[in-house]
Amino acid sequence: MHRLLLVALVVAGCSGASATISPSPTAQLPATPTAQPSVSASASPDIAALASKYLEIVGVANPKIDACNSGVQAGENSSDLAAVKASLQICIDAFAGMTDSLAAVNWGPVQPKVDNVIAAIAKTKAVVNDMTSSASIAEVKSHSSALVSADGDLAAAVAVLRVALGLPQAPQPTPRPALQFSPATLPDAQVGSSYAATITVSQAVTPVGGASVQHGALPAGLDLALAKELDNTIQISGTPTVAGTFSFTIYVWCYGTNVNGQTATQGYTLVVK
Repeated sequence: MHRLLLVALVVAGCSGASATISPSPTAQLPATPTAQPSVSASASPDIAALASKYLEIVGVANPKIDACNSGVQAGENSSDLAAVKASLQICIDAFAGMTDSLAAVNWGPVQPKVDNVIAAIAKTKAVVNDMTSSASIAEVKSHSSALVSADGDLAAAVAVLRVALGLPQAPQPTPRPALQFSPATLPDAQVGSSYAATITVSQAVTPVGGASVQHGALPAGLDLALAKELDNTIQISGTPTVAGTFSFTIYVWCYGTNVNGQTATQGYTLVVK
């Protein structure tokens, strides 16, 4: 899933480690931090107390988010949709609990920044809620791009709040190479004839967890899916039923470890004669 796991991990990162949720996802998660970061010595007594309270709240959410991520990944690996949904619910509950705890505190001078974090958590929670209504694991994964977007907003809001509270920023991940798609073009297809094309994704630091058509559409009769036998490989197959020129964009995401997994898009045009 990317990518629910991606978002949750970002919240976990607030307590000292960067994190990722994967619908990924769909996702692999980092271990929950065992120690809290120290509050800056330059922080005022009031800010220092608020920082400690914030870390306490995040510390309660972290184990639940870890459990969510692990459960989602296990459910996806075993194609157990019920297990994936149950794990997603753990994240929803963790987000709800964190929101309630944050809302119950008078944050004084940093209240607007906390409100931004609460709003970002709500956006992430809404995406995860949508995932729980999915009829298949493939549909769960189709929410990846929305989860990545929410994750980015949450990470940004958290970073601003951490600065205001005098907390150190989460470690920045080592830059990773851009994903590459091969081939860059697809062979033509014939109406009524079986079609199969393979796309390989290279330079992935962690395995590709999902792929979907983000813009445009495949020709009628064709489907896109990750290859079961080969890692980091996408297959387009089926029997096209309509002639024409079809343009679409393929979106892929990779599992996360201690940071969000890589994502990328690649545009293709497929001619059906």
